[in-house]
Amino acid sequence: MIRIKRHWIVYESTTMEGIDPSALRISEEDVKSYLQANPMPEDPAYSRDDLIHDLTRSSGTYILPDGIRQETRDYIEDMLNALAQ
Repeated sequence: MIRIKRHWIVYESTTMEGIDPSALRISEEDVKSYLQANPMPEDPAYSRDDLIHDLTRSSGTYILPDGIRQETRDYIEDMLNALAQ
């Protein structure tokens, strides 16, 4: 079934292309290490487990749920910029 829904797309600001988490090659250990050093804000729309799964076990465009908090989006942006270098 086809549906239309509002989401947040994680993209590269220079090319404006969506980010594929599998292309970043960030390990689960790196994500957990970052989370330990920089605790993730609580968000009912997106959990720590969601983040770990999306970054280490998914492929395709990285899409965040519409209800995710701004604080969480900022956290994920900072995390990806730190780990993708």
